[in-house]
Amino acid sequence: MRGVDSLQQIALELDCREQRRDGVGWLECGSGAPRTAVIFHGVTGGKMDMLPIMRAYAGCGYAAYAIDLPGHGGSDFLEAESFDDLASWCNRALLQIGRVPDVIVANSYSSSLLYWYMCLGFLPARTRVILGCPVPRVSRLAHALHLLSVRAPERFFWPVYNSGGVRVARTALLLSSLDRSAWAWTLESERRKEQYTSQRAANTLTGLIYQRNPFETTLPEDVQRRVTVVMGENDLLVNRRSRELMHQLLPCSLFRSVPHAGHLLQFEAWSRLLPE
Repeated sequence: MRGVDSLQQIALELDCREQRRDGVGWLECGSGAPRTAVIFHGVTGGKMDMLPIMRAYAGCGYAAYAIDLPGHGGSDFLEAESFDDLASWCNRALLQIGRVPDVIVANSYSSSLLYWYMCLGFLPARTRVILGCPVPRVSRLAHALHLLSVRAPERFFWPVYNSGGVRVARTALLLSSLDRSAWAWTLESERRKEQYTSQRAANTLTGLIYQRNPFETTLPEDVQRRVTVVMGENDLLVNRRSRELMHQLLPCSLFRSVPHAGHLLQFEAWSRLLPE
């Protein structure tokens, strides 16, 4: 699509560097900036997906770090048995960067991981959090897709899942807007999935949502006041009651509703994932 900077072009513009340490991979830019933003992607996505947000934070004077989830990109697979395991992994991943974040941004599945990280008391005292598209309850559609992925053999399912026609259909499902940039970035991301992660890694992480969804415990009031929740009004992967449930869990947090946005806020509404 003409006139749209690709994700790869944004990476070059920001002079991003890929890093890997102790089994954790990330992308970083502007590491000399005084403030720090750490950004997490969703399942089957990757650190490159977060480049529109990284560019926005870099423009606001932040060093930006996008971390690969376990089993994605440069991060080793983790045989996680609970969100306790993932919260500990998250704490270790942040320590690898070597800076205390001023803000942590998560979208989709990583919002669940980050929520439990906060429940366990890991969040540094001065760090703010932005939760994009949290999933306290999954939609019937998301549940059906998960069951299909769990039951289908990877040698058959994964090539079909990453075929051209299915990629386009998935993009149409996940995006709500017709924004040219959002479509170009999503399709670029979709082309990376087959080599970037695996069906096993995706199922391992997603399955934990069904064992014990982290969005069952409220946070201390002082932590709630450092949290902003951002939700797309046309998100087809979350249950319709999700907004109400998040308000019940976090009555002291700030909420943003994004009209005409679906589940991929990093592409459709990246500006809404910035602090006030």
